[in-house]
Amino acid sequence: MKDDKGQTIIGSPLISGIQIICQVIEQIRDKKIIVFKKKRRHNYRRKIGHRQDLTLLKIKEIKTTDQSNTHQKNLSSPQNKVKPTKGESNGS
Repeated sequence: MKDDKGQTIIGSPLISGIQIICQVIEQIRDKKIIVFKKKRRHNYRRKIGHRQDLTLLKIKEIKTTDQSNTHQKNLSSPQNKVKPTKGESNGS
């Protein structure tokens, strides 16, 4: 997901402050997958099929809240300034 500034936002596992509005188009079943099991020299053969249930969605809108933007601004602003101690120099 990209924000207003073009920066990529990655959630782990969710992105806070994002709401996705979508519509269910249809619920279908995928094509059949054949699962074949065999063990050599033991006369063991199993052949079964599997069909996965799928849902087709249409994304209507992706909403963001102002809380996520203010949260990022708060993280970027320095909150605690570190003061050098007597033994440290300022690098000059």
